[in-house]
Amino acid sequence: SRNYKKALELYDEALKVIINKLAENDPIRIEKEEDLNNRIKMTKIYGNALDMAISNPEESLALCNKMLNLAGVDKVVREVDIYSLMLEVYLRNKNYSACSSVLQVLKSMNLKVTKFVDKETIEIILKSVGKQDLLKDYLGEIANNQDQDDVIEEMIN
Repeated sequence: SRNYKKALELYDEALKVIINKLAENDPIRIEKEEDLNNRIKMTKIYGNALDMAISNPEESLALCNKMLNLAGVDKVVREVDIYSLMLEVYLRNKNYSACSSVLQVLKSMNLKVTKFVDKETIEIILKSVGKQDLLKDYLGEIANNQDQDDVIEEMIN
């Protein structure tokens, strides 16, 4: 959250510099100004979604979905951050079916899901929707590391 507020400040500063240094009809100014205004808009939408995650979860989710449909959003807000926020909102409201869908999206992005969601949360979600058999798919590397740890422990004892 703090990173996006800092980004807004930096975008505002950059916009001021461009406005003060470049002529109004300069094509570079026009392009940069448009880009920065777009970045500011997207950053504000994400900030609002973060702020509303608890107080107005429906609106927060609507803003997340809006962002995912904006062209170029990934240049400003990482998609994984948007999906992580959605997951957080769904979890808080115990909507495990929606959580499962978000996990599937994260997995389809070839991301290490465990970087964004802890093992226990993944287990809760999958068990709640009757998909605990997929646990190893999500926890593959953790499960493999755990298997290795078990083998090493057996060898020591």
